[in-house]
Amino acid sequence: MIRVTRWLVGFVALATVSDWSAWRSRTEPISASAVSLEIDTSAVQAEVDERFLSVAVDIANVVGGAFWDPDRNAGAMATAQVPPYDFSRPALRSLAEALAPAYLRVGGTDADRTVYEAAGAPADVGAGRWRLSRKTWQNVSRFAQDVGFRLIFTLNAGEAARDASGRWDPASARGLIEEAVAAGDPVDVWEFGNELNVFPLLHHRWLSPRAYADDLQLVRWLLRDTAPKAQLAGPAVAFWPLLGEGLPFYGRFMRAGGDLLDIVTWHYYPSQSYRCPVATQRAKAGEVLRPRQLAEIDRWAAFVEDTRDQHGPQAAVWLGETGGAQCGGEPGASDRFASSLWWVDQLGRIARRGQPIVVRQTLSGGDYGLIDDETLAPNPDYWASLLWRRLMGTRVLPTQLRTGLGPVSAYAHCTRGEAAPGSVTLALVNVHPTRPIDVDLPDLGPEARLYLVQASSPEAHRVTLNGKPLALTAEGAVPPTEGVHVHHPQLLSLPPHAFAFVTFPQAAASACR
Repeated sequence: MIRVTRWLVGFVALATVSDWSAWRSRTEPISASAVSLEIDTSAVQAEVDERFLSVAVDIANVVGGAFWDPDRNAGAMATAQVPPYDFSRPALRSLAEALAPAYLRVGGTDADRTVYEAAGAPADVGAGRWRLSRKTWQNVSRFAQDVGFRLIFTLNAGEAARDASGRWDPASARGLIEEAVAAGDPVDVWEFGNELNVFPLLHHRWLSPRAYADDLQLVRWLLRDTAPKAQLAGPAVAFWPLLGEGLPFYGRFMRAGGDLLDIVTWHYYPSQSYRCPVATQRAKAGEVLRPRQLAEIDRWAAFVEDTRDQHGPQAAVWLGETGGAQCGGEPGASDRFASSLWWVDQLGRIARRGQPIVVRQTLSGGDYGLIDDETLAPNPDYWASLLWRRLMGTRVLPTQLRTGLGPVSAYAHCTRGEAAPGSVTLALVNVHPTRPIDVDLPDLGPEARLYLVQASSPEAHRVTLNGKPLALTAEGAVPPTEGVHVHHPQLLSLPPHAFAFVTFPQAAASACR
């Protein structure tokens, strides 16, 4: 429950969840694990898109293909036959709308096995392939428009889209793109292929970087002819923890065809679920919270960015697919509170780097979904995403943590949608399992609003905001997320295994005006 533990001269000590106070006076002893937070409110370090936190629905779910088996059958390929995705569910729409504006990516492994009715695909497409009907495509488009999403669609770069010589055939996509443009469907980005560097594992075929670049030129010409306002993305290369690419593709492709792209997309998961036959970092609840593992995404992000700078400087870099664990997510980990600590930290890291879009796999579907696809109950990461969406704006401020080595991360943004100019919001994450971390806050005005998110354990599914359970209303609506008002905030004691957003409406940050 929330309780006030002490009143201090000069400010009100606000209560928190548990048996100690979150807010402390600077006159009280500061623990050895304390950190001092510095924020430059006069500068913008990076700027992200208003759709920064975006989501995906796997095309296997969309068309009713084979997705990750919930019955613990391991294997490189998804094997569970699923019904076509029901975009009409009111609860799903309500939950999705609360995350708008965002992109909805329709992609995944089976994007390179899917053919399109609009491009002339017959009803019977044969074993191992899937057909995107006009009706299903219209359902995708209508859903996106209704909830405030724009679309990223991954075009088939696989065998079914190639002629007898193995060259990609533009006719395989022309009909779909032309119909989408004529109908006004909200497709902003056409991505060519999914995880080209692991084609041998997923499709038993190697597409060389040079051949992919040649095919990409055909896609570029096709878009110039049919959808000149759309952007072209690729190669959606997968990076694994510790290993990186595994099969080197990205650098060689960028040298051959990086100048063709508007957007460089890459994929990263910090671990692999039990379903993956090969793992460099097997998923376990809480393991993803080790500071070195949290920081590893910066290593691969820097490689992607540096290579882009050399061979495709005109292109933006988007983290085009990510989740807590590859291969459908890990039950008991990807859908638990520990994942939310990882998720908030990763969002902060990628925003700080200036990558404008992060696509979360998935909106629903698999153990890594923000929403349980069967019950439509929000998973913990949904609530973390909702708070990020409501509080963290597009401008990122330079932030440094000093004095102390505590396992805490901090990110500062201009506040999203704040009526008063100059407002700043912090995202703070403490991944230590037992120790609270004292955060000495900069002077950002006389008042703050605290949004403290906790759970009974990292493996818990139920989470609280300022001591109150986060849940849909009795009518099934997404609730308001209200912060606790704080006077004269000075020192925040962040609980173990917890994250918080702190908004300073009177920060008067010149970078946020």
